[in-house]
Amino acid sequence: MLFDGMHRLFTGSYFGGRLGPWAALVSAVGISPGSVAPVFVILGALWLVGGVAFLLRARWSTALLTAASMVSLAYLAFGTILSLIALVILLMNRRRKA
Repeated sequence: MLFDGMHRLFTGSYFGGRLGPWAALVSAVGISPGSVAPVFVILGALWLVGGVAFLLRARWSTALLTAASMVSLAYLAFGTILSLIALVILLMNRRRKA
């Protein structure tokens, strides 16, 4: 997401040239798919920060990764799969700690 958003901001097109199914979802609510690039950059950065913090066992990382996962579920295909994997890992980690 970070890379794709940055690519759009610097080159004017998303990486790969084709938009995923998420573009139809965004367009349906009246938002231009090209205008969500900054959101991708922010969300991608939050994923990276959350992932590093999780590996470093920061308490707040679970909340950040859960929030990023919930938002990314709408990024159909790649984001949905990544989010579901992250949520399963977070759930397994929580159960292990309990």
